[in-house]
Amino acid sequence: MNAAERLWRGLARRDWEAVRAQFHPSAVVERAGTGMRQDVDEYVAAHRVEAARGDEEIEVLRSVVDGKAAVIEARVGERRCAGIYDLHDGRIAGATEYWA
Repeated sequence: MNAAERLWRGLARRDWEAVRAQFHPSAVVERAGTGMRQDVDEYVAAHRVEAARGDEEIEVLRSVVDGKAAVIEARVGERRCAGIYDLHDGRIAGATEYWA
């Protein structure tokens, strides 16, 4: 299992330390189409706020890994997310997520 898959498992369990542990400290996550860029702490905080709003189930629908990159498609309640994660030394060095 790679860091992107562990990230989504941590999000599903609301295990914020496990989520944080999947990233390099300097990683940035971009939300495509919004221009929003979040560092690791901002990313974790945003997901904590979202989780507190409801009991949305998280399900990973698909995972594709190619050594230095992983693509995850997930369902979060009624929303969908596709994320492209750059992997380096077993952790996420950067990512772009597409939410619908």
